[in-house]
Amino acid sequence: MKKLITANDIRAAHARGEEEISVVLRASIITPEAREVAELLGVAIQECDESAPEPAVPAAEEKTESQRIRETIIAQLPEGQFTESLVAYEVAQDNEIFPRLIKKFTGLLTSVWFVLALVSLIMFFFQYSYTVHLQTRSRFLRIGFYEGRLFGVFEDPNFGSTVCVVVIILSFAYLVRKSYGNKWLGLLLKINIILQFLYIVLSGSRTGVLVLISVFFVYSFFKVFYSKRINKQHVLVKFLCAILLSLVGCGIIYLSVDLFKWILSYIPELFNEVKTKNPVKEKPVDLTRPDVENNDDISNGRLALWKSGIELFKSSWLVGVSPRNMLPYASDMLPQTFIAKTQKYTHNSYINLLASTGSLGVVTFVSFFVSRIIEIVAFSFSKVNNFFQQGYATYVLSVLAVAVSGMFLNDIILVNSIGSLIFWLFLGRIVYLSKEFK
Repeated sequence: MKKLITANDIRAAHARGEEEISVVLRASIITPEAREVAELLGVAIQECDESAPEPAVPAAEEKTESQRIRETIIAQLPEGQFTESLVAYEVAQDNEIFPRLIKKFTGLLTSVWFVLALVSLIMFFFQYSYTVHLQTRSRFLRIGFYEGRLFGVFEDPNFGSTVCVVVIILSFAYLVRKSYGNKWLGLLLKINIILQFLYIVLSGSRTGVLVLISVFFVYSFFKVFYSKRINKQHVLVKFLCAILLSLVGCGIIYLSVDLFKWILSYIPELFNEVKTKNPVKEKPVDLTRPDVENNDDISNGRLALWKSGIELFKSSWLVGVSPRNMLPYASDMLPQTFIAKTQKYTHNSYINLLASTGSLGVVTFVSFFVSRIIEIVAFSFSKVNNFFQQGYATYVLSVLAVAVSGMFLNDIILVNSIGSLIFWLFLGRIVYLSKEFK
């Protein structure tokens, strides 16, 4: 039986530091995607007629801690292909590795996003913008403030805003648990929350606002539901109070976004006065998005992309069109579809999964996700304050943020991104904690 050489085999070889791999032609099949990935990563595929002995690895060669962790986790996975997301999911359930990993990861993420949000806001205050058309992209690369919205340093403000919400969650968790060394670090965490919120406001990202509101609703619901003030009330009364007060809070956040947008629109003129030494004219910056205001399609083309994705699924409903073959497939087989004409992906993780993997892939993932959702809900309501112990709420809210953004972005599944890493790493920890505290 011939061995199939896939793109994951090439990535694994690259991760091990190998610059070339030997393949016996008579006993192997190399996929086109594997050749493409090999070329991108600089891994040479040496094709030979007979098998050759593999070079011995010196026993004394030292490995880093991250390499040892990765090899340990991979050894625990089933035989066959895997993705880095599965590694993150498995790592989160290792109680020896995870505490050190999550401390470094969350600290790095909050620190980096603090700088990125700050730089982006400075771009807005000074009205900096830059656009360039790259040959590798179908759209312009936009930096800074452009067409009524703040891209900042992010290629996609929707992605940037989603991670901003996650950083708000992590920073707030640090403050609540007082997991910081001194008062100055606590002050920086508070400033970080403000910076992330201001970026969401100025980004014009409806995805970011929806993610923020969704996260706040779930957090405030459980906070009210388990409040000591209504603890003795009937469960139905507690449930209704939690929903009502959470909805009121969501309304306040929604109005706050518009209020801060109005306030911030006057700030660039103050910076202009400092730069040019001219009197303040109090002329606000226009924060309306022309692609939304002048468009009859409220979804900004997403509904057409979703419909087109479903059309691709119907054409290959059992196994899908494959994750990396969507655009070529649409162009060749369904040239009249919106995806083929625009050369854009579905902008929806779940429809992307449906079109890419077909019914077989969807059934597998949906059964997994539904079982996890039932597990989370059951655990959260099984005991008072279950939701708020051991960082459980932090992980659930972060996963929720990425899951909601997945309705409008290609994330979570079949991609390697920060959002996907957050989702699978934290979901793995949720599963571990749910089992640990039963």
